[in-house]
Amino acid sequence: MLFVKPRVVSRELWDGPTTGVERAKEFFGADEVHDVTNFATVLSSLLPAAKDVYYHNVESGVDVESVLTNVSRVYSCRPIIESIRTTKTAVEQNLMRKSCQNSAEAFVEVMKQVRPGQNESFIEALMEFECRKRGSFRLAYPPVMASGKSNLILHYIANSAVLK
Repeated sequence: MLFVKPRVVSRELWDGPTTGVERAKEFFGADEVHDVTNFATVLSSLLPAAKDVYYHNVESGVDVESVLTNVSRVYSCRPIIESIRTTKTAVEQNLMRKSCQNSAEAFVEVMKQVRPGQNESFIEALMEFECRKRGSFRLAYPPVMASGKSNLILHYIANSAVLK
């Protein structure tokens, strides 16, 4: 069962196409699709038949806690989600290997092109270009392209200094 925001056709010009309730069932393969504004109502109708409820609070704008107040057996699904995240299929492992290989190749190529007088932001752009050139859709984290004293900052992302 999937809950999605309804389509706002006028926003699709700016934000891109969305599935909305109409297309989400086919697109995501869900058995049922509902407008997210009906979440509390649908959930309330399902609770009397439920023995256990597994729930993880996400910022959805829906007041789920008030619906669950009369349920005696509510469990966190966080341990289940964490277990799924730490267990990788062979396909996921291969994808991670490919991603690491792409990153390593991109780093080597970027290091070959670094010269004094370049701006860290230029090096950042090179890194993103080299990763995308190898098939990455986006970077997994903001690149740290630190020079000088900024090398000592673990999560430096200003990437605005000139290399000496």
